[in-house]
Amino acid sequence: MRAFALVVLAACTGGKNNVPPEPAPVPAPEPEAVAVVEEVAEPSPAEPTVWGDTYTVMGTPSLKGLALTVDVRYGGGCETHEFTTRAMPRTSDGPTRQPIVLHHDAHNDTCRALKYEHLTIPLDNLIGEDCTESVRLIAPIGESGKTEIVLPLSRPMGCA
Repeated sequence: MRAFALVVLAACTGGKNNVPPEPAPVPAPEPEAVAVVEEVAEPSPAEPTVWGDTYTVMGTPSLKGLALTVDVRYGGGCETHEFTTRAMPRTSDGPTRQPIVLHHDAHNDTCRALKYEHLTIPLDNLIGEDCTESVRLIAPIGESGKTEIVLPLSRPMGCA
């Protein structure tokens, strides 16, 4: 059996040392000049679409009276995470709708556990004396990429 293996090896190599030649070195390409077309400023933390550290609203949030009930998912596990709400100025397209941002502060948590939390947050301190029929919650909603959802109040506030 050994003799056969040696014969096959000799037949494959033709009995010669078939080492491929070293490839010729390829010169490195010259770097191209890159022109700066436009500088983009970082978003301001005061903008209404900024909701803090990464999280996702799971399911459908709801209002029970003046309390927001919402399920959230976020990464972390080593630090305490805080969710707060912030009222934003009303716009002319929704004068009876109060925009509210759900803000997440992860306190620089670098851990990677996937956490779920059920939140109930009172909104009575964010609803003013003006007529309010609904709340526009500004937050990352589910996997759809939506960034807001409108939640009607069970009883409008301050409306004549």
